[in-house]
Amino acid sequence: MPPMATSGMSSLNSGISTHPSPYKMKNMSNDAANALNKHAPVFTPTKNNNNATISSTPTKNSNVDNAACGEEICVAALWWSREMMQHDLHHSEVSAFENALREQLLRRCEGHWYPAEPLRGSGHRCVINDFSVDPLLVKAAEASRIRNISSRLPRAQLWLNPGSVKVKLENYPYPKSLYNAQDSQSSNSGASGSEDESEQ
Repeated sequence: MPPMATSGMSSLNSGISTHPSPYKMKNMSNDAANALNKHAPVFTPTKNNNNATISSTPTKNSNVDNAACGEEICVAALWWSREMMQHDLHHSEVSAFENALREQLLRRCEGHWYPAEPLRGSGHRCVINDFSVDPLLVKAAEASRIRNISSRLPRAQLWLNPGSVKVKLENYPYPKSLYNAQDSQSSNSGASGSEDESEQ
C-alpha cells in the first residue's frame, strides 16, 4: 500500500490555528465587553436609565366609598333577602345570605360608582334574576349554603344607582322605587322641623 500524502494536509493544518493567540483573545474580550456596555441600559435591570420609560397598565381607580353607597347596598341586599322563599330556611341562613350579598354588591360597585353621574355604569350594577340568574346572587347563595336560589327569588331587575334603588318585577309594567336619597333627606328635614316646632 503506498504511503499517504501528508504534505498537503500539513500545509492545510498549518493555516488553521485551534488555539487563538492571547492578542486575539484580548480583542474578542474587548469586543464582547463593548457590546454588553452598549446594550446595558436596555437589558440590565439594576442599571439606572433616565431616558428609559416604563409602560404599565394603569390600575383601576377605585372610586367607591363604603359610606357613600352603604344605604343603597343595604336596601338592595335587604330586598332580595326578604323576597326570597324562606319557609325551609333558618333565619341565620337568610341573614348570612343578606350579608354575603351586601359584600358582593360592594365589590360590583367598586370602581363603578359615580355620585355626580348616577346613571353612569347602571347596567353594570344592575342585579337580574330572569331567564338567567345573576352570578352575584349565586355567589351569595353559595356562601350561605342556600340551594336553588333562582327559584327562590322573584323574577326581577334591580337597579342600584347613587341615591336611588329601583326594582322591576316580571308582572309589573313600571319599576318600583325602593330608596330615594332626596325623599329621605326631605323626610328627615321635615321630621327635624316638626321637632323644632314642638319644642317652641
